Formats: sequence, C-alpha cells, structure tokens
Amino acid sequence: MGSQNYTIVSVERTLQLLLLLAQEYRPLGITELSEALNLSKVVVFRTVSTLMSYDFVIQNPDTCLYELGPSVLKLTHGFQLHNSLLTMAMPFLVELAAATKEVANIGVIRNGKVLMLKSVLGRPKSMFTLHLGPEASLHSSSIGKAILSGLQKEEVIALLGKPPFHKNTQHTITTPDAFLEDLERSKTTNVFFDNEEAEEGLMCIGTPVRDWNNEIVAAISVSGFKPRLEKFGLDKIKALTLNSAEKISARLALAAKQEHEIIPE
Repeated sequence: MGSQNYTIVSVERTLQLLLLLAQEYRPLGITELSEALNLSKVVVFRTVSTLMSYDFVIQNPDTCLYELGPSVLKLTHGFQLHNSLLTMAMPFLVELAAATKEVANIGVIRNGKVLMLKSVLGRPKSMFTLHLGPEASLHSSSIGKAILSGLQKEEVIALLGKPPFHKNTQHTITTPDAFLEDLERSKTTNVFFDNEEAEEGLMCIGTPVRDWNNEIVAAISVSGFKPRLEKFGLDKIKALTLNSAEKISARLALAAKQEHEIIPE
C-alpha cells in the first residue's frame, strides 16, 4: 500500500497563512496574501475572516491590512507555560518518585479533563502495573480536585458537568454536593485524595502547584496501590508531596521574578 496523505487542505491553507503573517513581521493585504500563497482572493478572504472571528488575525482599520491577533499569544503562552512548568518541575518529580518509590505525576486541566503532562516511575517498570493514561476525570482524580480547589463553587460545578458523574468504582463521588463537601474538607490540609475513586485498589495523593501570583496552575500527585502507600505511611507521602509542590511553586515564582527584572517596564 502506498503512502497516504491525511492533511486537510483548508487547515493547511489556514496554517500557511498564519505562518506567512508571522514570518513577514508586517501587516499584509488580501492581494499580497493571495499572491504569496498562490490562492484565490476569495479563499484568502474567507480564511482571514474565519481567523478574525477567533482573534487569530486582526485588521488595521486605517490601512485595512491584516496581522496576527491576540489568540496567537494565548497559544504561545500555553506552550511556554507547559514547557517551562515541566522543565522546572522535573527535578522535583524525580526526587518525589525516588523518595516514595511510587509514581509522581504532574497535570493541568484542559477541556474539562486532567491532562497528565508527565509521570515519573519510582520503581522498575516490571513492578509497575497501574493503568495511568494521559487523561483523568476531574471528579475522581487527586490532581483534578487539587486544581479545582482554587475555583469558586459555581466554576467547579460548571467544569464537572451534568450529574451524576461517571461512576468508575463503588468509591467514586457522583453528586455535586458530596464532591464539594469532599473538596472543602481537603482544603484544610491542602492535600487531595483519589481513594480508589478512579480504579479499585489505586490511591493518589495530590496537592496544587501555584505561580508567582499564587494562582493554581497545575497539581502534582503520588500514585500507587493503596496497601503499599499505607505501609509506607500516608502522612509521610503527604509531607513529601507538599514539599515538592512548594519547591516547584517557588521555582516558578523565581523564574517569573527574573523574567520581570530582565524585561524593562
């Protein structure tokens, strides 16, 4: 079977247009874009109009020329945040995994789910059989709970969606009231549990990671089989996880301070 091309022409044209605007460092008109991309003016106009509706492209009202819009900065910020967050967190995740001999995770909220940015194994793979995927539910994960703890109740309910929430195990919290009660209780210690709520026999202990402005931007957790975590000592794991989160948060704050000092007012 020959090689197949799975590209979508309209998406390809859109990306080419954005890259052209980025490379030119100046506003461009429909005619210039059309000639540079070898596309008809009608196609270019429709593509630009679509991008404008999402603020990826803006038009100068005086010159009627087009340039990149603020939504491009959102993508850039998200990329930089995830990469800088991982870079700064990795040494402490490795340290946490080694200290507990379990799995240390870091995740963020994306599209109503927990997106796991990284999981570091603290024991040989041959001994590791947990089913941790790239995504997790907000209501049944310690990372989801930790991040949601920084939001207002109305925001939490909106993100969780329509109840009853999906029941993974007999321990899963499925109603808003029970979830909010669990969240409030955990806020007193700043430690959040997935106590066999996502998978039978699995426990996760998580806590938030904050940026320079004390806003929660992510959370870390330690995952393992419940009997093994209990044998190691839950209080010890909580202390180690809190300490690691504090170190990551301090690193993020320091990086933001240094960046502020470099960039002139």
